[in-house]
Amino acid sequence: MSKNIKKFISVKDLDFNFIEKIFYLASNFKKESLNFNFEKEIISLLFYENSTRTKKSFQIAAENLKCKIIDFEIKTSSIQKGENLKDTIQTLLNLGSRIFVIRHSISQIYKSLIKEFEEENIYIINAGDGSNEHPSQALLDLFTLYEDVGGFKELKNKNLVIIGDCLHSRVARSNIYLLKKFGINVSLVGPRALIPSCFEELDVKIFHNLKEGLSKADFIMVLRLQKERQEHSFLNNINEYIKNFGINEENLKANEINIKNIKILHPGPVNRDVELSSEYMDNKNISLINQQAKNGLFIRMALLYDFLNQL
Repeated sequence: MSKNIKKFISVKDLDFNFIEKIFYLASNFKKESLNFNFEKEIISLLFYENSTRTKKSFQIAAENLKCKIIDFEIKTSSIQKGENLKDTIQTLLNLGSRIFVIRHSISQIYKSLIKEFEEENIYIINAGDGSNEHPSQALLDLFTLYEDVGGFKELKNKNLVIIGDCLHSRVARSNIYLLKKFGINVSLVGPRALIPSCFEELDVKIFHNLKEGLSKADFIMVLRLQKERQEHSFLNNINEYIKNFGINEENLKANEINIKNIKILHPGPVNRDVELSSEYMDNKNISLINQQAKNGLFIRMALLYDFLNQL
């Protein structure tokens, strides 16, 4: 790690002690049992891509910690005049901000930022970079699973299936890296065009039909089709995708999958009745989607709390 700059860039960098600490803090924030006051700290939210859950949960997390917030508006900023990300961060640093939560369309853009600001006592947080990683999403997903089964030991040898557009998904990559650290068996299901053979290097099983892929599933993590990242059409027909890979009653019945024994996750936003039926999404007995959204706030509060105490 560089001399002063701190980073939360990849789940690959996270060890068990750090994750255990973040889960402890998140659990206590859920109970409202921690005291804090960071009124002098400024947190900058720089979202170069659209976001609801990630941006708003980081924003509310910062507000709950009593921080000042710079909610950076791309459309009304000097970026429209040609300013680059480095100069934007430098400007906000000059204004007193020391934590930068950044979402960007370019994968691994943070590598250059780490070098540029290596002498500064700041924190750079990856809120999603292209199709590369989304570490805070993976943490909140793991936390949701951890709460559902009752602990880390209970997670070992559970089977989680990620289904859908893995090719363009930073959520899929971060979850693969993180969940496997805790002994969770991860499989991928989807059309060949959206799950290329390179994923085999990540030591996951790959299936191209629902019956085989979901036969032993304890959890399903459904992904949306990311049309905004597809320079070329990877699917000939959306209805064909729904017919073959949509998580709905008709498909699961046809493939002899008992949904009552499976819990469903989705990082959002959900394309209702495309990758996931409204019936299953709104079923509180099997859907963990609302818990994911709620846990996103507490995990991000825990991260900010920990990082603020290190500055």
